[in-house]
Amino acid sequence: GKLEVVLDNRILQLHLPVDMPAVVTVRSLTHDISSGRFSALVFAPDPRPGAIRMTITGEIHRLMDVPVLSRRAAPGDIIAAGDIEWITLRSSRISSHVILDDAKLVGMSPKRPIAENRPIRISEIRMPILVKKGARVTVTYRTPHLQLTATGKSLQNGAKGDTIQVRNLRSNKTIDATVIST
Repeated sequence: GKLEVVLDNRILQLHLPVDMPAVVTVRSLTHDISSGRFSALVFAPDPRPGAIRMTITGEIHRLMDVPVLSRRAAPGDIIAAGDIEWITLRSSRISSHVILDDAKLVGMSPKRPIAENRPIRISEIRMPILVKKGARVTVTYRTPHLQLTATGKSLQNGAKGDTIQVRNLRSNKTIDATVIST
């Protein structure tokens, strides 16, 4: 995978004679996976007599590509494939609740405004609202041999698959209905 190497000595320099090749050989590399720390013995250009020998230390960080929005998105917006960009972050900075698959974003809608260029948590998106509170809706009851329809008023917002309360406009009774389309 992708890695980021951060040296403890960030101004590290190797000075070689002009007649030596600009080659670095790494010997005895140790890496502690839990802390990400490493230590390596480096020879330049090689381990022959007269070569420069140095120990370098630092950290190795695993990197991950994460989908983010290329523009600010507000509730009611529907996220399209063209709204998604990828950024690379250290895996240690990505929570388990962050969406890593762009397919889980496409067609969804933010619950509250989402800024661009930052990871998106699962809890920040939902299916788009298809029925708004107060909207006039048609309720259909279907069996293999019967179909009834009634006009009602939505008492709550609802996304596809949500069960919402609807007031029948004729009888004024409240029923539960499942949102299937707009």
